[in-house]
Amino acid sequence: MDMTIVREFGRMLQVEIDKYMDTHYPETSRTSNRELVSIKPGRKYIKIDVGRSGKFMFDTTNGRLYFIKGYGVIDKKKDFGYLPAIIKAGFEYDGYSIVSAGANYVSRYGFGGKIGE
Repeated sequence: MDMTIVREFGRMLQVEIDKYMDTHYPETSRTSNRELVSIKPGRKYIKIDVGRSGKFMFDTTNGRLYFIKGYGVIDKKKDFGYLPAIIKAGFEYDGYSIVSAGANYVSRYGFGGKIGE
């Protein structure tokens, strides 16, 4: 898998974070406190950070997106699914992680279930 799909996810994630911040923290959503998505490529995993915190890791060998246990440590139990399917299905940011688009719940410990499968 190439970086194009990860960059697309990063762009979508930034839009969702901005929407969340505009709704819940309108006074600080577009200031210097804004949480920005950054992507850090690695040999097997690509780290996807939000602000100064690690959030997700993309496995380049199988195309799946995972939450993390700790920075740089993947949590295989928190498998969001195949990244192209996640992008196609859409998602929302709940202030901590991602959930299915239109979900009426928030993630528990960073995981709200598979998306797009």
